[in-house]
Formats: sequence, C-alpha cells, structure tokens
Amino acid sequence: MVAVLSMQECDHEQFATRSAPGAEKTYKIGINNAWGNWTGGGMFAPDDYTIQLMGANDLDDNYYRLLHKDAAGNITFKSASFDISTMHYVIGQVPSFSGCWQVPPTPTANMSQNWDNDTSSAATALYTCYPGFFVEGNTSVVNQTQTCYGVLGGWWPGELKDCLPAEVCEGDIPAPASPQVTNATSDPNIRFLNATMNYTCPVGMGTELGTSVQNITCIEDSNGVYRFEPTAAYNCSVCMDVPEVVNATTDHSTTDSYHVGDNVTATCLTNQVYAINQSEMPVTCTETGWTMVYNACYEACPIPPPIAGNDTLRDNFTTNAIDTQLRYTCPPGLYLPPLQDGGEWTTYHVVDCNTSHLWDPPHPDPITCLKVCFSDPSSPPQNGNTSWDGDRRFETKVELTCPANHTFTNGSTSLTLMCEDSGNWTSVDSDLLHCRIPCATELRATPDNATMEGPAAPHWLEDSVSFICGPGHESMDGDTRLDLLCGQDGWNDPGTPFACYNACQADPYPVTSPVISSWNNKTKIVGTKVTYSCPDGLVFSDLTSSIDVTCEDNSTWTVIDTTILVCRKACDASPPAPPANTTASSPPPYWEGDQLTYSCPAGYASPTGGASVTLTCTNNTWTTIPEGFECIDGCFERAPLPPEDALSDDRGLQTRGTVVTYTCGEQGFDNGALTLTSTCMSDGKWHPSVLFGCDVCSCMGFGEVTAELLGGGQD
Repeated sequence: MVAVLSMQECDHEQFATRSAPGAEKTYKIGINNAWGNWTGGGMFAPDDYTIQLMGANDLDDNYYRLLHKDAAGNITFKSASFDISTMHYVIGQVPSFSGCWQVPPTPTANMSQNWDNDTSSAATALYTCYPGFFVEGNTSVVNQTQTCYGVLGGWWPGELKDCLPAEVCEGDIPAPASPQVTNATSDPNIRFLNATMNYTCPVGMGTELGTSVQNITCIEDSNGVYRFEPTAAYNCSVCMDVPEVVNATTDHSTTDSYHVGDNVTATCLTNQVYAINQSEMPVTCTETGWTMVYNACYEACPIPPPIAGNDTLRDNFTTNAIDTQLRYTCPPGLYLPPLQDGGEWTTYHVVDCNTSHLWDPPHPDPITCLKVCFSDPSSPPQNGNTSWDGDRRFETKVELTCPANHTFTNGSTSLTLMCEDSGNWTSVDSDLLHCRIPCATELRATPDNATMEGPAAPHWLEDSVSFICGPGHESMDGDTRLDLLCGQDGWNDPGTPFACYNACQADPYPVTSPVISSWNNKTKIVGTKVTYSCPDGLVFSDLTSSIDVTCEDNSTWTVIDTTILVCRKACDASPPAPPANTTASSPPPYWEGDQLTYSCPAGYASPTGGASVTLTCTNNTWTTIPEGFECIDGCFERAPLPPEDALSDDRGLQTRGTVVTYTCGEQGFDNGALTLTSTCMSDGKWHPSVLFGCDVCSCMGFGEVTAELLGGGQD
C-alpha cells in the first residue's frame, strides 16, 4: 500500500520526525517530468537545483522520483514509474490540488470513452476499443483506464494506447462455390473483424439470395466467437438476366427463379424459324449464364413443305427461307393431280416459299404420284347422286347413291366404284343405274290357271302387275284379271282370294223386274247355279214360280226358253168371246193387266167407230165389248177432223157411205158454203180428206178455191 501524505501532512516537523535515523523509508515525490518537464503540467516551478537533484530518467517511462532515506539518514533520489509499489509515503506540495485539474484524455481513433465528468482524486475514465479493435492489437485487451492521481501526475497514465485491429477470424476462408467466380476482392486483412471478402458471380448469374455479389465477413457471433459468415459461399446457380434471342420471345418469367440446368423456351416471331421445321428452341441456364443462341430466327415458311409420298421424288430440303423452291417429280406411268378444277395431270410440280411465308401453290400433303383413271366414272341415275369430285387417283372411290327410300335395281342403296389398277373405273351394268322406291309389300303368288303380266321382281313404287286368267277361266267374282298397282303403302291388293276357274263365258240369262235372280253378278264358274223366281202371287209364263239354270261343264248355261222369264199375275177369268170377223191379239194365258184386242179385218170397221176393241184384265176381270161393236166393210180411218172453229156431226161411224157434215156457223167456209161434207167411199177413204177453213179470204174466185182444195172436183 502507498500512503499518500498531503502537503499539509508533510510539514517540516513531521518530515523531520518521520525521517529520523534508524528508520529506512522511501517517499514518492509529486514532481515528475511525465509532461516533458518538471512542472507537473504547469503546477510546479522547481528551481535549477531541484531539477538537478532529480537527475535523468534511467528508463523512458520512469518519469517519477523516489526519495530514499536509509537508516543512517542519508537521502538519495531515484527514478521510478508511476506504479511503483515499494514506497511508503508520498511527498507533495502544500497547498496543492485535491484532484485533477484537467479532463481525462480525449479518446483516440477506434475507441469510446466512458467518463462521468468526475475529476476528483481516484476518479476514472474507461476507454473501450471498438469491436475488432484491441489495445495495441492485443486481442485480450479491449479496455484501458485513466485514473485521476491529482498532484501525483493528474490523469494516469495520461497517454492512451492505440486501439488497433487484429486477426481474430481463424481457419480457412470460405472459398467460392463455383470455379467461374474469378472476381474476388477483399479488405487488406480479411481476418480482421468486419473485414470482407467479395465474390462476384459471372455476368448474369446470382445466388439463391438473388444477389450477384456475396460478402464473406469476419464477425463476432452472439457467443463472442469470431468466425467467417457465411461459413460457406453460395453457389452462383441462378441466372439473373432475361435471356435474349434475336427475332424471338421467351417464356421467361420475372417471378420465377432459374437454376443451372433449367430451360426456358425461345419462340421465333411469326413467320420466323430457328431452323427447318423448328420455331422453338431451349435456352439453358448454365454456370456462366444463359446459353448463347448464335443462329437467330430468320424469315421463312414455318409450315413444312409437303412431304413426298410413295414413288415421288423431292429435291433435297436444306432450307425453308423465302424464295426456296422444291421440285416433286413422278416416275414413268405416274402423275400428279391438277391443283385447280379442270387442270392437267402432270409429271412434276414445283412449290416456292413466297413472301407470304407459304409454300405456293398450295398442295395436298403428302404430294404423291398416282395411277390415274383418265375416263369419268359412271354417272348416277337422273334422280341419284354421286360423290365424285373429279378425283381420278388410283383407288379413289366414288359412291353412287339413290335418294331417301330409293334403291338401285339390285336392291342396294349405293354402288361403289373405284379407280382400279388397270386405269379404269369399276364397270357397272347400266340396268342397275335406276333409282326407284321399292314396293313396300310383297306381291302375291301367281294364281293357278293365270299368267302374270308386268315386270319381274324386284318391284318398285308405281309398278303395275296383272294376273290374267287363261281362256275360258275367270275368278269367283267373275273377273278374268287382277290388276295391282304398287302405291306408297305397297300393293293395292284387296286381300281377297283370286283364282282362275273354268267358267261360262256369258252371263246367265238377263231378266227384268219383278223377276228375281240369285246370281251375284260375279260368279260364272262351272257348277254355279242361278235360280230365277217370281214374287209371291206371280208366276212365269209356264205358270211356275222358279226356274234353275247351271253353268255346265261345257261352259254354257242350261238352255231354257227365256221368253217365259216374265213374272206376272195370271188372269184366271176368260175374256169375252170375240165378235164376228175379229181376231184376238194374243192367245191365252192372260195376265193381270193384259190387254186383249179384237181387230176387224182390213177394210172393215165398226159402226161404233174404229176397227178394233181392246179389253183389259183388271183384278181378274175383263172389261166388256162396247155395245154395237161389229166389223163391217167401211173406212179404216176416222173421218177428217173439223177445221178450226168448225163443228162436225161425226159419230165415229166408218161404214161405207157414211157422210159427216161440217159447219162454220153463220160466216161459212172459205168457199162461201155454209156446210161441207166428207163421205166414206168404197176405196176405204174419206173424200174429201182436206176441208176448207172457216171465214176464208174472198180474193180468189170460188172455182179456183174449189179446184185447189178438191184437186179438180168433188165426188
């Protein structure tokens, strides 16, 4: 321990007492030349003698002095450092400072000061080196202290030691992860704290962190351990740039990361290609960035030209750039089809990549040399259709079709023709080339004893067929033929039986009402029986009520007297006896309603008028003969009728000599006579037979009129 005596304590008396012989002591004197002189920083003003006593420093830092008194009381001065520990007392000046009269030293570079502004004795100021810096580079010392010793020298040790960097990070420095990282820069001493090594990725490359430059830094971690961070360098495995390809776009996305080995697709612009048939190419992320595409997309026909089909030769296809021409050539016997309707088949074609980026002229793909049928295939029926589009190529198929519900004559709905190896189309029988609607139903079989007239099967809509009975044959219905027509629903077959039998060629005997015939007006086949009958109360002329006839084996009807086929009611009463000289109009039997006429001979007439009398049987009763009727010789005709407005006394008498008188009233006849007469003459005629009219015109002479009317006179 150092006992520090203030100057008040070190008065002369005390010093003498404490310095008595026999006690060896050492005192530290406050004077020093730490500031380069012996003034203690301007606090003292020692004289030359004192300075001389102090002597020179035996070491550079022995700025202080010790006063040594041996046991004999001899005093000597020795140089010493401030921290000497062998002294017993300190001698200072009275009066003097009780603390430090200056602030502690200002911190120098790379350090901080921690001082509470206290300048009293024993006050301290702490100086701490910044991280990575150490007191004089000693990695174990980061702090230094200035202590206020007052008159002993102020702030001690006064001089601040430098904070210097030191190598704290040991071990290997993390190396670049990629051999392509050739640009590496670092601080002069990478092992100093916070010193940095910079690794720069190749142009366009970066790390997983998205940086192209990564820093390897010497750090002090939270555990106070110095190390390099990061402990390993990141690989430059990410392509940072956007790949560029001339005349192309890519599917690169700025939101995605692309690592070494990843690809993006470059797509040439419209009508540009990278190579033949290649408008897309991969662009790969490598360790040095995106692969370079040296062959830019060029303007071309991006769609491949037609390929050469079998047996077709094409020029070598080495480019598809604009104006490229390719020739397609056929071997002998084969041809290329025309490109336009009506064009010619040729042995070669040339296509050109035009400025519209198309192979021109357009062709089918592949371009194939073919065998050709130069003739046309068979044409369809008038109401039919064909699929032929003008193609004449070998194995081209053409379909001939009928309209809906129609078929060809072989029953099929279509016929297929093909251009065959011979160079000809499939041959078709012209009889097949008719499109018709098949009959919807089957035709009935041909009846026995009949023949069929009409087309043979198959049958079609509107076909007509007739089944015709042979000579002397007909059906039960009396038909000699059955005519059928195929309509929309099929054959108009009545569905009734039709057969041909031996038959009577004529109808049975015709009759009139009221005769009743059992004939059905149809059947006349052999064995058919027809009954004729009369209604009740009536009989035939033979007085029977029915008569049967049959179609005999000789195909004729039973022979009968057809005059008897009259149905009448018999008049059972006998007629009155005929007058003399008369003849009856018919013999018995007589029938209800019959009239029986008794007639006079020629030249005879009845005085009652007329030459005959007619009797009628009514209700089985005959009318009577008029009274006075007899046949006598006379005029057969009645007397002339009276002229207009005239009267006669004709009583119907027709005997010879009978005179009939005619009158015209008061005016008379045209001949001026008041009466005229006509007489039944011996020749059986009335004379005159033409009479004058009443009230005749008087312009003619009487004789002229008479002569004209009477023809020369009157008997």
